[in-house]
Amino acid sequence: MIIIIGGGIVGLVLATALGQANLPVTVIENKLPELEWSKHPLDSRVSAINKASQQILLNLNIWEKLPVDSVTPLHGLTVWDSVGGGEIHFDSDQIGEPQLGFVIENRALIKILWENLAHLSTVTLLSPATPVKVIHAPSHLQLVLADQTVLPAQLIIGADGGHSWVREEMAIKWQERSYEQQALIAVVHCVRSHQNIGWQSFLPEGPLGVLPLVDSQTAAIVWSNTLLAAERLMGLSPTDFNQELSQALNYRLGAMTCLTELKKIPLVMRHAQEYVQHRFALIGDAAHTIHPLAGQGVNLGFLDAAALFQVIIKAQQKQQDIGNIRVLRRYQRWRKGDNTLMLAAMSGFKELFAQNASWVVNLRSQGLSLTDHTSWLKKLIMHYATGFQGDLPSLAKIQGCF
Repeated sequence: MIIIIGGGIVGLVLATALGQANLPVTVIENKLPELEWSKHPLDSRVSAINKASQQILLNLNIWEKLPVDSVTPLHGLTVWDSVGGGEIHFDSDQIGEPQLGFVIENRALIKILWENLAHLSTVTLLSPATPVKVIHAPSHLQLVLADQTVLPAQLIIGADGGHSWVREEMAIKWQERSYEQQALIAVVHCVRSHQNIGWQSFLPEGPLGVLPLVDSQTAAIVWSNTLLAAERLMGLSPTDFNQELSQALNYRLGAMTCLTELKKIPLVMRHAQEYVQHRFALIGDAAHTIHPLAGQGVNLGFLDAAALFQVIIKAQQKQQDIGNIRVLRRYQRWRKGDNTLMLAAMSGFKELFAQNASWVVNLRSQGLSLTDHTSWLKKLIMHYATGFQGDLPSLAKIQGCF
């Protein structure tokens, strides 16, 4: 049996793939997912997924089950440097695509994944349930839960987030560095239509991103700020915060008004030195966390899940032990290099736009403007942003087979 600890998006995607392949899977989640929210119609917890992540959901027959009011196509992206004035515009039409990606409400996707898993005979969902100990046996592991339930496993997969219990149980080292920022998130109303475009302003204290939602005048914001700036903003009156938010976006969407409670999230870079041990593997935020400025965190997790699934299936087909370290290292070799590059790139972008020296400001603004007028380079960036590049798992490919 395979045990997945963590019932977030990435863990549930992997459980779905394994369950549909008729492998016995148990999902352990310490908190029952939110499955009804009629009293709370708006939620700021959204994800920007690329086309490769969408393809994984299509191949798992999940995409078509998502409610239409939880998915917003992203037709373009406008990015500018608020200090230097450089600006770049991306439009999906320029690469012959109807959209660059999608903005999805997290709880809607989790609800569909959870309900779908409940109908798979090979999948067991245990929630609320808390793991407390792992017992190592010669040919398998035994996971002990807080209620003293003991579950045998060939493989335990940690999909339990940045503060992963599984990663701690593996006793592996990881790199951790605070970005010294906090992200403020909320759903906002905009006087002007967002036009299904993402908007991002690089401010001195950090980037402000606006993600379109289904209603043309409603959007989700992710505003990264220094710790002091975030505390100051959190202490403002609603009227004053709305004014600062609108000004930070240069009123491109007109006056903006928060529709939900403002929440803050500390931003920390983490990267496990090893993704696998004998009978253990880490995916998603349990293996790596990244700055949200490019919205790539969940997309990396999708590819982790698809790659590990493919490694497990191929090992099973060859009658190999799916928990053997030699098998699991195939997954680590596949994903760790790409994830390392993305983490480094996001840290580099964050540091670049945090610099206020005049020569740096001029250089980066000129770079944005030059790229905006270089058609082939913009197309290359957009093609890369779709996620359809590199050594993709079968689940992420069009007409993928599994």
